[in-house]
Amino acid sequence: MASTFHGAGVRMPAYAGSLGQVLLAWLPDKELDSYLARVTRVTHTSSTITEAAAIHRRLADVRRLG
Repeated sequence: MASTFHGAGVRMPAYAGSLGQVLLAWLPDKELDSYLARVTRVTHTSSTITEAAAIHRRLADVRRLG
């Protein structure tokens, strides 16, 4: 798996990085939906998921696999 170093102090949206996905995975559905509705989702790398349904599927995997 390739990784990209964005530099120290660079902020990435929660949906775009592994640590953020871990935190989002455990939000109640209502809070997650609220977050996804208000954040502008843009591609940061070739593997960034931006579609809400795909993010929900990814977060289900995070909960299941740890």
